[in-house]
Amino acid sequence: MSGADIVRLKLGRALALATRELLSTGAGNQLLAVAATAGNCQLNNVGLRNISLPDITLTEGLARMAVIGEGGSCDEHFSVAFELARSLDLPAMTVANADDHGALVLYPELGDHAVVVDAWTTFPGSCLKRDSGFTQVVAQFEHHRPGAPAADQLNLVTTGTIRARLEEQLGKAALQRAQREDYLATNPEKFTGLTSPRQINDRLSDLLLRVSANNIDSAPRRKITITNLLNDRGEGPFADTGSAACEKVARRATASTAPMLDALQETAHDAARRSPTRQAIQQRYWTTTMVIDRINIAKVDVEMTATARPVLRDERLASRNILYVGDDGSRMSTTVAPQHLVDVAARGWHRARRLNFPDGYR
Repeated sequence: MSGADIVRLKLGRALALATRELLSTGAGNQLLAVAATAGNCQLNNVGLRNISLPDITLTEGLARMAVIGEGGSCDEHFSVAFELARSLDLPAMTVANADDHGALVLYPELGDHAVVVDAWTTFPGSCLKRDSGFTQVVAQFEHHRPGAPAADQLNLVTTGTIRARLEEQLGKAALQRAQREDYLATNPEKFTGLTSPRQINDRLSDLLLRVSANNIDSAPRRKITITNLLNDRGEGPFADTGSAACEKVARRATASTAPMLDALQETAHDAARRSPTRQAIQQRYWTTTMVIDRINIAKVDVEMTATARPVLRDERLASRNILYVGDDGSRMSTTVAPQHLVDVAARGWHRARRLNFPDGYR
C-alpha cells in the first residue's frame, strides 16, 4: 500500500476520535460502555431517540442532537463523523451493511482503498474498506463531494452554546435524569422499601443493565428482483429498475410480502430468544408473476431476511488487528487508542463480569 493510504487512514482515525470526544457519554448500545457507566449512556441514548423534532435527519439534524446530548448509537456517530468530514470538504459517504450497522466512508471513489471510519466501536478507528465489515454495502445515505455546496452544516460553536444554555436551565445530564425519573414514575413497585438516593440509583442501574442484556432487536430486509418472463435478453420495461413499470411491480411485491416479512421477523426474534448466542437469521423466498401487458410479464423474486441479535453489541474495533505499512515506511495500527478510552473499556469489562449479563456476554 502507498504512503497516501496511511495518511488517509490516520485522517480517518482522527475523525473517529474527534467524534468520540464530542459524544463523550459513550455509545448507548455498546456493552462495555453501558457496563462502565452503569447504564447511564443507554439512558442518554433513549432520551435522544425519544426527542421528536421535524428537522432530525441522518445528517445535520441528528448530528446536532447527538452533540447536544453527547451520545448515541451508530447512527448518531456516523452522522457526526460525516458532518466533520463535510466541514473539511472531504469526499465522504455514509453507508450501512447487512449487520444493521452504519459507518462513514472517506474517499469512496477509491474502492477497496477507501477508508472506513467507525467512531461507534469501543475503540474508535479506521481501516481500509477491504478490511472492514462494509465490503458489501446494503444502503447508502449521504454523499458529499468536494466543492459541493453544503447547506445547514453542523456548527459546533452554536451547538455548544445551546448545550450550555440547556445545562444552565436544566442541569447537567438532563436527558439521563429525565429518563431515570420516568422509569421511577412508571415502575414504583420495583423500588419498594428503598429510601436513600444511593439505594434507588443502585437498583435502577441493576434493572437497566438486566433489561439491556436481555433485549433483542430484529431487522427485516427485502430484496426484490424483477425480470421479463418472456424476454431474458435484458430488454423491455424491466431492464431499467427505475422505470415506471419496475416501480409499479416493486410496490405490489412489497405490499404482498409485507405480512410474510412481519411474520419472519417475529420468527427470528423468537428463535434468538431460545438460542444460547441470542442470535438468529431467518430467510424466506417468494416468487410470482405479474402481467403488465400481453408481451410483458414480470417474474418477481423476493428474498426476505430477518436478523435478530441482542440490542447490546460488543464491537471493539472497526476491523481485525492490523498493522498497515506504507511503501514509504509509514505505519498505522488499528489497535492504538488513547489511554482514557482503554480505561473506560477496562472498567466496563470488569463490571460486566459481575453484573446481570447472560453467560454469552461474560
